[in-house]
Amino acid sequence: MKQTFRQSMAWLHTWTGLSVSWLLFFIFVMGTVSYFDRELDGWMRPEYPVSYERTTPGQMLDKSVAHLQSKNTVNQWYITMPSERNPSLVVEWDAPEVTDGSIPKEDNIISVTEAFAEGNPETGTAEGWVTARKTNGGNGLYRMHYRLHYLDYLTAYWIVTIASMIMLIGIVSGVIVHKKIFKDFFTFRPQKGQRSWLDMHNVLAVMALPFHFIVTYSGLMFMVNTVFIIIAVGTYGTDTDAMRQAAQEVRPSDRISREASDIKAPIAPLSEMLKTVVAQWGPGNVWFLTVNNPGDQNSIVEFLRTDYPLVNDNSYNRR
Repeated sequence: MKQTFRQSMAWLHTWTGLSVSWLLFFIFVMGTVSYFDRELDGWMRPEYPVSYERTTPGQMLDKSVAHLQSKNTVNQWYITMPSERNPSLVVEWDAPEVTDGSIPKEDNIISVTEAFAEGNPETGTAEGWVTARKTNGGNGLYRMHYRLHYLDYLTAYWIVTIASMIMLIGIVSGVIVHKKIFKDFFTFRPQKGQRSWLDMHNVLAVMALPFHFIVTYSGLMFMVNTVFIIIAVGTYGTDTDAMRQAAQEVRPSDRISREASDIKAPIAPLSEMLKTVVAQWGPGNVWFLTVNNPGDQNSIVEFLRTDYPLVNDNSYNRR
């Protein structure tokens, strides 16, 4: 440590920046590009339809249900409705990879994605479903900026969380170092070698300070469960039920969850449900819906909405 407090903060500011700067640069670049994840995914899947002129949203849901019922699915259906940024009707489901009739294990379940292509009698185009090519486009970049792609998720979470903490320390120590931060902001001495680069560093840092602070702090809030796990284990224990209790107390959920009853029952018409939802939310606000335990007496349908206009609609409001 240095002799004075500000000298110590300068040392801390320097080494926190040097220790994680390239990792943070990678995270920031991937996070910035991922704001266009829907557009990138669409660009990398040119076979997907980009508009629907003859098929209504209710008809889309009916066609989706008929298509999903013809498939060998497991547990859940996922249906993404067309929107401004994601103009294709997309269905996803988990399918068992085994074919001998046995109960599939988690490692033997694969995810399948298809999009609905509208028929056009004028051009002779037939109606059908298009299988999505595998791509790590926009969504892959989005996941890469906090899961680092090449690591298991828990290791990646810890690395990103620690890097974010170090960045927050670097921001705070940098503010402490500049006792006259606003004066430094308006000071630039060109053609002074290292002094000019330091002035430029000060100017750019002060301009972006609110952004860097909010992005770092909010990122830590997103990753708080990674750190919280240490407290939860010490307080509640390590078994599954204890961890589930800890999660429920910290973030109470109003989601309805039911186990499958193994009693078959027809699914209620989703197009009729859609009419009720649209009457409350207005047209064009249904983004996504899931069907849990399809074809079972304990089936649950959940509609999700997104509020436009948004730059990125990874976040949604559930009603």
